[in-house]
Amino acid sequence: MRKLHFMKLLLMILICVLTGCSNNAKSTEQNIPVRAYVMQESEEPVKPTVLLEDSNRFTFICKCAR
Repeated sequence: MRKLHFMKLLLMILICVLTGCSNNAKSTEQNIPVRAYVMQESEEPVKPTVLLEDSNRFTFICKCAR
């Protein structure tokens, strides 16, 4: 019986910790500017690009030679 209470307590603590950590990830996402990021170091004629958009969307562009 004591073991069951300990497991319930441990589960509650784990849920509280994970809930607290999930709020920090959102604030970090909001700090990234919405714009185009180009990989300048690439030797491809058209540089790989990631376009960050509003509402947590992105587009990856890569016209790599095969």
